[in-house]
Amino acid sequence: MKEEKIYNTKKSRNFIYNPTTISLWKKKEDCRMFIIPIGDENPTGRVPYVNYTLIIINVLVFLGLGFTDGYQELVKQFGFTPSQGVPYTYVTSIFLHAGILHLVGNMLFLWITGDNVEDKLGHIGYLLFYLFCGAMGNLFHSRMIPPNMENIPCIGASGAISGILGAYLLLFPKNKINFFYLIYFRPGTFKLASFWAIGFWFVMQFFSHTMSGGVSSVAYGAHIGGFIVGAVISVMLVFMGIIKAHWEKEQDYMDIVRQEETAKGDNESIYQKTYQNPYQPYQQPDYFPNGRSADYQENQRYKPWQ
Repeated sequence: MKEEKIYNTKKSRNFIYNPTTISLWKKKEDCRMFIIPIGDENPTGRVPYVNYTLIIINVLVFLGLGFTDGYQELVKQFGFTPSQGVPYTYVTSIFLHAGILHLVGNMLFLWITGDNVEDKLGHIGYLLFYLFCGAMGNLFHSRMIPPNMENIPCIGASGAISGILGAYLLLFPKNKINFFYLIYFRPGTFKLASFWAIGFWFVMQFFSHTMSGGVSSVAYGAHIGGFIVGAVISVMLVFMGIIKAHWEKEQDYMDIVRQEETAKGDNESIYQKTYQNPYQPYQQPDYFPNGRSADYQENQRYKPWQ
């Protein structure tokens, strides 16, 4: 994911850092190893209107204002400056970006994961979730930096997007994320479960923050805070029964299979043969060619938080 920026007003828009890619450099002329997510395998049941709108707003704000001479002053006014703590900047700062790569990286991750989280939370719930995670990411950032960084404005949506990643990992831990790589001019793709892909990214945020001591052009504290808040809220909603996690839904399905087979007199034959760890890929076979039971159909029609 494109990292949150601590905006440097002296270097302005030329200050760009791109951790969306992994680079190996020994000499200037060496080749580059490039890895970037390009999508996931997780269809949604509703059109993610809010996610599309957030992406459009972020793009329009940057294209309309990011190349103007007054953008630095705009960042000072609407960016989040920890020493000032102006209330509205907790939210306005997440719609500003420091460069085109900063914007593209953030919007790429929002495009890949946001639609599925919106599908679970509903349109209004997703919008509130996004804004709250962004604001809490800024709050964590202000508490995790040394005093000499408190006067530097911080901008970027990755605090909010980190919250989306935290929810995505908890709700879809085994869903596959597709990656594209280019190693020594050799392209290819691979898939990785979100539990490992996002989990590795989160661990790296802790490592990077520790190594930098909080003195960095990247707001690692906002990433850590946004992710934790998003994950905690998701767990609470699952345990309260407001939403269902992907793995929980599959466990419920297997319970229904066992109940129906027990009623038929074949106690656990199918259950023993087909049960899998909920964190492993699950291929749902067709046990009932004449149609699913009423209990199973009702189980599939769970209602996400509207």
